[in-house]
Amino acid sequence: MAEGPANRGGLRLRCPPMRLLGGGFLAALVIAAAAAAATTPPLPLHVLKRPAHGYDKLPSTVKGLGAVQESRRVATAVDKKHNGYLVYVTLMKDKSLCVVLAQGRSYSARCSLPAALFSSTTRTFSVVKGLIGGVAADGVKKVVLVGRTTRKTLPLTSDGGYIYGCPAPTNCATWVREVLAYNAAGKLISTERTH
Repeated sequence: MAEGPANRGGLRLRCPPMRLLGGGFLAALVIAAAAAAATTPPLPLHVLKRPAHGYDKLPSTVKGLGAVQESRRVATAVDKKHNGYLVYVTLMKDKSLCVVLAQGRSYSARCSLPAALFSSTTRTFSVVKGLIGGVAADGVKKVVLVGRTTRKTLPLTSDGGYIYGCPAPTNCATWVREVLAYNAAGKLISTERTH
């Protein structure tokens, strides 16, 4: 028997060439689908897509947060005594996202999976010692804090962050009832309740 493509080393291939090609194509599809399933879904925050700067590193006081893969500072405030108040967004090594409000030696963090970050049950703000700070989803153009009798519109940074010193610092968490988010058309797209 002569050796040829269908007969190598005495073995005879019984599959027509098209069936081999189809099987190879199917295997390639399975590998591509597995690779696509293993990739991380797109992050709901544009800030994590920008290059990191030196000021994006979390302060050393935020030690117990866990294994941080990336962090970005999204808002900063300084009081009359030059104390800094900082809001960060972190991507953790377990692929969860955290919103961190750091003030001196204190900090508060709220973490969730990216798909749940801006859901109706997840809070994207933190309260520490009279401050409320957080991050807005891409597409949010205005954030409004609602108290019992007052509404306060907060400016957003270019990274979507905000920070505000409550009028009654000792009970900031009870003063703020809701955090409302509006899109560019002025439509309410998110309501987060604090209680």
